[in-house]
Amino acid sequence: INVLGRRLIQAPDDGLLQKLLATGGQHAQLVQRCYKLRSMIHYYLADEFNQTLPRLLWEADNEVQEWIADIYDNGFGGEHGLPGVFSRLDDLIDFVTTIIFTTSCRNAALTFGMMDYYAYCPNMPTMLLVAPPSEKGQTTMDTIKSALPSRGKTAEIIAACYTLSRRGKDEMFLGEFDEMHFDSAAMRAAVAAFQEDLRRVQRAIIQRNDGLDVPYTYLMPDSIPKTISA
Repeated sequence: INVLGRRLIQAPDDGLLQKLLATGGQHAQLVQRCYKLRSMIHYYLADEFNQTLPRLLWEADNEVQEWIADIYDNGFGGEHGLPGVFSRLDDLIDFVTTIIFTTSCRNAALTFGMMDYYAYCPNMPTMLLVAPPSEKGQTTMDTIKSALPSRGKTAEIIAACYTLSRRGKDEMFLGEFDEMHFDSAAMRAAVAAFQEDLRRVQRAIIQRNDGLDVPYTYLMPDSIPKTISA
């Protein structure tokens, strides 16, 4: 799904985003800016979980360096900013935490609200077909309507958002494991602690949403897929 996404959605020349977003090619920077700061503090609890497992495996696993070397040499081409070797245990922890957070929490935050925002085009049009007004007070309903995307383009936008915001039929969610690849007592204790942390976050979000007209549910742990391609 990631390969298809880069080719069909994010391609710089004729990708879906390039056709539907009038951002001058700056949409990626806009998205990155929103999630640059650690504002979703609860979800960095994965740091603690991801520190425990690598520490248990660091000395015994001879394939760790081969893994990052394979990603560096074959997983991405050109300039990608990835390390070619883990020189410190903390490097491995940061790398694993980044992968898990990006493919679970960040993916959920980016995609699951799309239909809520984009399904009604005037609420959040992805492009405007005329230049912004140069003077205040000159805009009319006719100028607003002429600036909005056409019906056909709006249908494409809604179809794209609907597809991207759907969860899979047999989705596995954060903290769920259909198979346990590690059976030591320390590993199981780390998993159990992580699952309890997720339940704590779930309770905190439910309490925070209590009484809100529009509760925020996109980052409820029990509805966050554990990976983009689950």
